[in-house]
Amino acid sequence: MSQTLCNGDVTVVTIPQTFSDLAGSVTSGQLPSGGVPIANIAATGSPSATSFLRGDGSWQNPVSSVPAANIAVGTMASGMTLVAPVLGTPASGTLTNCTFPTLNQSTTGTAGGLTGTPAVTVAGVTCSSITNSGVSANKRVTAHAGTVPTSSSFALSAGWGTTPTLTIVGGTDQACAITIVAKATVGASPTVTYTFKDGTWTNAPIVVCDRTDVSAAAAAPGATVTNQWATTSVSATAVTFTFNGTPVANNTYGLAWVAMGT
Repeated sequence: MSQTLCNGDVTVVTIPQTFSDLAGSVTSGQLPSGGVPIANIAATGSPSATSFLRGDGSWQNPVSSVPAANIAVGTMASGMTLVAPVLGTPASGTLTNCTFPTLNQSTTGTAGGLTGTPAVTVAGVTCSSITNSGVSANKRVTAHAGTVPTSSSFALSAGWGTTPTLTIVGGTDQACAITIVAKATVGASPTVTYTFKDGTWTNAPIVVCDRTDVSAAAAAPGATVTNQWATTSVSATAVTFTFNGTPVANNTYGLAWVAMGT
């Protein structure tokens, strides 16, 4: 094998010695001791520590990106993986075969709608209003999120006697139970008016009431239903209950009701 020393840019100085297995038909020979001259390469541009010599004889610096016009449109091979790609904000796309991510953060905005029969499982939903135009199947509907009434929400008529005692047993604005202890100077058909604690209904609700005690007046009920509660007036802001009978002083009368919006 020949040993070659480089002298400058254009001259190769070779130590004469016999060599073999050269290309073509030459199998042996000697290089001249004066070296073999190589013509200068005329290159355009200026070389630098980062430039490279292109095949067309020009010095070029590497570019950080490839112009879009130089990229041919093609199809990626199946199974290619993009490692941490930055895709920006796509203007459109079809995600039919994509796995929808788990929404484990606060989500805001308005959904365009759900089609088909989506299965949605949540631990709890807090909202101000839900509109359901179909049938809702529920295990239990509670009104515990409503406001608990206070004594100032009630107005008792004079038929309950002088300074009757009203006690709120439990419940909220939509479903509640109270008791009233009648006092002296009672009168027939006393009333209880309740102003809804959670504000005005969209429409006057349907209110169903019942008596929750077993006390009775001195006289037995006649042919007309007496000694019972009846919902006698309902508006979007208040409801009035009438005790159809005459209470007995110092007896306790219980009332419970449930209101349903329409």
